[in-house]
This record gives sequence, structure tokens and C-alpha cells, in this order.
Amino acid sequence: MEEITLRLEKCEKWTEYKNLMNKTGDIVCPECKRKHYVNVEQTLNISVNQEKIKRKKIEMALDNISSDNLHLKIDEHFDNLKNKIDLHVEELIMEINDMRIDMVEKIDQKRKEFKEDIFNSQFQELNKEKFTKEIDEISDILVKLEVEDSYLRKILKMESQKNKILDQLDKNKYERANISNELEKMVGILKLTEEKIEMRGTKVESETIKKIGSRNFENTLCVNTLIGHSHFVLCLQLIDQYTLASGSADKTIKIWDLRNYNCVNTLNGHSSSVSCLQLIDQYTLASGSRDNTIKICDLRNYNCVNTLNGHSNSVWFLQIIDQYTLASGSADKTIKIWDLRNYNCVNTLIGHSHFVLCLQLFDQYTLASGSRDNTIKIWDLRNNNCVNTLNGHSSYVYCLQLIDQYTLASGSWDNTIKIWDLK
Repeated sequence: MEEITLRLEKCEKWTEYKNLMNKTGDIVCPECKRKHYVNVEQTLNISVNQEKIKRKKIEMALDNISSDNLHLKIDEHFDNLKNKIDLHVEELIMEINDMRIDMVEKIDQKRKEFKEDIFNSQFQELNKEKFTKEIDEISDILVKLEVEDSYLRKILKMESQKNKILDQLDKNKYERANISNELEKMVGILKLTEEKIEMRGTKVESETIKKIGSRNFENTLCVNTLIGHSHFVLCLQLIDQYTLASGSADKTIKIWDLRNYNCVNTLNGHSSSVSCLQLIDQYTLASGSRDNTIKICDLRNYNCVNTLNGHSNSVWFLQIIDQYTLASGSADKTIKIWDLRNYNCVNTLIGHSHFVLCLQLFDQYTLASGSRDNTIKIWDLRNNNCVNTLNGHSSYVYCLQLIDQYTLASGSWDNTIKIWDLK
């Protein structure tokens, strides 16, 4: 719209529409070297200008309601539905796996307890080889009978102990849940329209044209769509005013040139979804993944210069502390502090009882973390202690945002945003 040319009233020179946009009344003529004034409303009311504006609006409206555009919107909508299902199911899988890990830990602990009971019951002292050797070394038949009686008493005692252990063992069970009726509730319900859409031809009525003509297309149009990832996009990071990075469930990071909207490079290396990105400096990008690692990439040559291993579950969030220090929050319930000079983990903050989903830096010594345990924890990075736990949310704390040095906002799956005064 802004590139069309309009005839100015009075001097009758031509100017671009963008020179008149969002202006009213008398303005200095944008085209004449000699200073004089033109009236914006009178210029826009000139018939030839009205025709050019209206024509452009109709052309834009027709582009917007074209068949190709509609096909694209249909594809985008249903692809979005699929992506939402995939993301939710992946989160369910992660939560189920977390439950499995907890169950396996309990099983291993119980196994250890049972084996300790066996050891304490001295089962090892009774065995066939030991009995045979002991009996064969005795020549007196009466002594043999006494030893055999002793063994029989021990065997009866051990049989009783064995039966007790087996009885207790049978009480340790896994009961498979019948989820056939609950599965739909867990995954969600897909609602699709059943009625057919009947297209009988489209009448463009004069009132519709008026309504279209009054819309502000300049503020509502999508200027471009960046297509390249093969799965849902999980995170974005601005590199500079012309460069954007995106992380995806397709396990890649793509680098986009915002001047022409082209993908200029694709970074491979992660073996699972790229869940978070953090710019370290203008040449260095960190990426966290559900493969439990953090990769450090040199943006000058797009090479991975190091891989940070240490987390035992997905890396959900990255937060730069200073030019040499990075924090990472993970589904292993911990926050790790990394020294970027040698790529070593220098500290692990332990306190949350579920996934760490988000981090927010207050200052160089203070870090906040949000978790699936429904809490926010405030950490003093000088001694790595948790100095406060903020309770209030009834579901996962998914995002944090610093408002000012004393005010924190938190977003949660309980559908609320809470504002915290930290004075």
C-alpha cells in the first residue's frame, strides 16, 4: 500500500503514499524544494488518488482471499493441530518416563533390601558342597547323625525364613492401569467439523468492499513465512538485527537472514529436539536439547566447538549469567552452572522436586527458577544456596519474566500469571 504514488493538491506533484500515512491536516510538501504546505485530507479526497487507494485495497483483499492463500491457511491450521498433539504427547511420554525412572529406583531399592535379608539370614552358610565335605570327614556314625540333625534343624529354620521372604516378594507387584477409558482424557479430544462447506459462488457486495476498504492492512499482514523445519519450532534467538536462529523438534538449528528471509545455514549435531537457545556473544550460540546435552556453536564458521555433558535428562532452558558463565535448567530437576572458559560444570543447584522449566537472571548473583513442582526458587549464586521458595501456583511454572529489579512475573499451567514483590 505504502508504495503507491498519489497526486498532491496545490502543486500536483506525485508522492508515495507512505509520506502521507498516519498524518493529518497541513504538512510540509514532501516533494517540493520550495517550502509550502499541502493538506493530507484534501489530497486523499482527489478522485484519482481515491481510485488508486481503493484499487490497491481491492487487489490486496483479493490476494488475501485467493485460493492459494486459503490452501495455505488450511494447511497451516491442520499442521498446527498435528504439532500441538505431537508436543503434548511428547510431554506425556517424558512425564511417563519420569514416573518409570522413579518406579525403577524404588524397585532397585526394594531388591537391595530383599538381598540384604537373605545375607542377614545366613543362607550362604547352608549349601550342599559344605554339607557333603563335613559329613565325609566324620568317621563316627553317631556324630554324623548329630551333624545331620543339626543341618535338618537349620534347614527347617531356613525354609521358614525362605517362605517368609517369598510371601513378602509376592506382595511387591506392578498392576498395569486400565487406561482404555482414560487415554482420551490424557491425550486430549480432537474436535473436527462434520458439516460440508458448500461453495455456491462469492458475491462481492458493495458493503463488503467498504468494510475491506476500512481495514488497516499495513498492521495486520504477515510479511513472510520462514519454511524449512520438518517438525515444530520450539525456540527462537535473535543473533543481530538481520539474523534469527530457530531450534526445532527436527533436531536442527536453522540460521535465517531476515533481509531476504532465506535459511543461510542448518546446524546438525543434536540427537533429539532442540528445546532452547541462548546467545553467549555475537559469535557464539548455545543450544539445549532433549538429548541431555548443551552444544556451543561458533557462528563464524557454524562449527560446534564443545558439547557440555552433565545433565541426566532433557535440557529445557538456558540463561547467560555473564560472559563466562551459563546456567542450564533440566528435566533431571537440577540447575547446572557452567564455566565457558573451560566448558566445565562448576556447580549444581539441587532443590526442585520436578523438571526445571525456566530460568530468569535478576543480577549477577541472583537467579530464579520455575519448575513442574509448581514452585519458583530464588538462588544466591555466590554460595549456590536457595534463599527463598515462592509458593502460589497450583500447576507447572512454565515461564518467568523480570519486570524490574524487585518485581518478577511467572506464568503457569494453572492459567494464571502471578506478580511477585521481591523487596
